[in-house]
Amino acid sequence: MITTAQAMYYVGLEPEFADETDVASVNRAIKSAVVWLRGAAGPYVDLDNPIADELLLMAVGELFEFRQLTDYRTTKKVYAAINRMADDMLMQLKYADVETGCPAIEAGYETGTDGDS
Repeated sequence: MITTAQAMYYVGLEPEFADETDVASVNRAIKSAVVWLRGAAGPYVDLDNPIADELLLMAVGELFEFRQLTDYRTTKKVYAAINRMADDMLMQLKYADVETGCPAIEAGYETGTDGDS
């Protein structure tokens, strides 16, 4: 599960210099992101899974940065790439076996190795 400080750094805020409004906005975005993730991946999604952390940070970033329904600066190609990646990660989380964990993590991919080193 991500912390407020992690989310603040992700969106470009330094926690020690943030005002109450920024902290409240980030916390609200975190709560919304958790609800979204549980709705998308299931109520028993492991929020300590690194894939869940990344999805939560992505969602917080979107909720915090783009507080409008459309953004004229972002192209459809960028949205499509982000959405494909998020869809893939959601599928992995949704069907991950809670007892055995995520196969990619156990293979060593979380550290950037393939398990051979």
